[in-house]
Amino acid sequence: MPSQTPLPDAPAVEAIREYERDAGVQQLADDFAADRLSLEDYEQRVQRALRVVSRYDLAMIRSDLPTMPSEGPVVNAAR
Repeated sequence: MPSQTPLPDAPAVEAIREYERDAGVQQLADDFAADRLSLEDYEQRVQRALRVVSRYDLAMIRSDLPTMPSEGPVVNAAR
């Protein structure tokens, strides 16, 4: 019997939580609003996102799209 090699990125294959799925769907909505997806592509990706079971699967849905800029802390320029 061949030995099984553990996956190197264990957190990515963990079961996805509802809030993570919701965030992924929101990212797709943002991509659609920014004209990075056609309506048909957006709808297909949302349907896939609603069915995924792991973080890796969710990340793969957006893997061919530009990364979204992260929202950092608000910096108050006034002193």
